[in-house]
Amino acid sequence: MQWRTATITFAAHQGCPSGPVTFRTAPFKGDDAATVGPSTYPRMTLEADRVSYGDVTGDGQAEAFVLATCWQTEEDSGDGQGELLAVRRDGTTLRALGWAGPRGALFSDHWVAGGLLVTDVKPVYVNWGYRLGAARAYRWNGQAFTEVAESGYPGMVPGDGATGPAVDLTRVAGLTGCPAATVRFDPGGRAGGWDVMQPAGPDHLRHLVDLDGDGRRRLLIAVTCGRDDTHPGRSFAAVLDPQTDGSFIAVDAVLPPAGMSVSGWTAEAGTLTLQVAPAAGGTVQELRYTWNGEYFQP
Repeated sequence: MQWRTATITFAAHQGCPSGPVTFRTAPFKGDDAATVGPSTYPRMTLEADRVSYGDVTGDGQAEAFVLATCWQTEEDSGDGQGELLAVRRDGTTLRALGWAGPRGALFSDHWVAGGLLVTDVKPVYVNWGYRLGAARAYRWNGQAFTEVAESGYPGMVPGDGATGPAVDLTRVAGLTGCPAATVRFDPGGRAGGWDVMQPAGPDHLRHLVDLDGDGRRRLLIAVTCGRDDTHPGRSFAAVLDPQTDGSFIAVDAVLPPAGMSVSGWTAEAGTLTLQVAPAAGGTVQELRYTWNGEYFQP
């Protein structure tokens, strides 16, 4: 689909344009190359570079999924308006099938698996009980997308009053200084004094990553193996392999240079771009690694 010049027909959706909407590439709200339409408000922007495809209706035809944001007026910030839009082709016409996901949330990634739309999504304004590594999934019921109870990705850090699944750190212990042990994290992201960085607070990072291109996703997290804040240790990016019993095995760790800390990453098609910065603050640098099927290499 040529998203940047597409014409899509929309049914009524609160705060959004309806009827046929033609998109074009134009400066909009600080983006010099936004995919935006129509020319009057309310308007809509599409993240045309982040589109996933898959059949959720069961008719053998793949639908397209793209993040869309509706804008009410020139002064509108767009906050709280982003949502996943499903689009299908009816002959020569593109039609909006429906909307999915928590409106206004932060969608780090989305894909189709087993006829479900699965989202690596984080809350922005209303926290629904986000857990690191958890995904939300939606099924098309013929009229709308409804959330299903089990996404296949329950997360690593548990909700309040619970203990997380077993995480075996043995394989990366020699690289990281972590204990050669199996640990379980509590809701605060600690495991017997060992810490996970940013364990519960939502972030913009992609945590569920398909490294081999086979649809199987591993959990990518930032870890600090320090004890009780007295020995904060060294942060690194860890790849956790989910097991059928719900546990995880750490299969690789990527450490920043000495004196640097992990500040973020992007992960795409087996390539990890690690963003690192001096622990005391300073310029962010980017380091690129390639997944070889077993571990990341520079």
